[in-house]
Amino acid sequence: MIKKIIALAGYPGAGKTTARTTDPGLCFLPFLDIADIYAEYPNIQSKVAFAELLNRLVIMIGEARHDAIVIEAMCVSWQRLWLEVIARANDIQVEYREIHADLLVCIERVKEQFEAELKSAKSEEERSRITRRHTARLSILQRDLPQ
Repeated sequence: MIKKIIALAGYPGAGKTTARTTDPGLCFLPFLDIADIYAEYPNIQSKVAFAELLNRLVIMIGEARHDAIVIEAMCVSWQRLWLEVIARANDIQVEYREIHADLLVCIERVKEQFEAELKSAKSEEERSRITRRHTARLSILQRDLPQ
């Protein structure tokens, strides 16, 4: 039975995936990463992408194979509200872990990840998915750059 949602909150490139994959308490838990949804659906709007993440979360809660699920997203206030609604409806706790990095550092990390993943892509379909994922990540970061 799912008892907890662990929400890794932070900008794209802040280190949420690194935290999830290197933390012994998190690395074996099922996870949902909003960046994967951006990769699946070209030009998806952020609220629609988060709604899809929530739909997948509800399905995972119903399957209940582990005692916790990890979410990777920015977890801005409106996203936290919806996570809390789902958690309360299912008698689950939400634990937020803030992952911070400078915005310019995040942009550089995402660009580096993008280039590295493109180099290792084995098919045009994979290159397209990688491009969608990282284009969405970069647009989120650039939106928050000071003018």
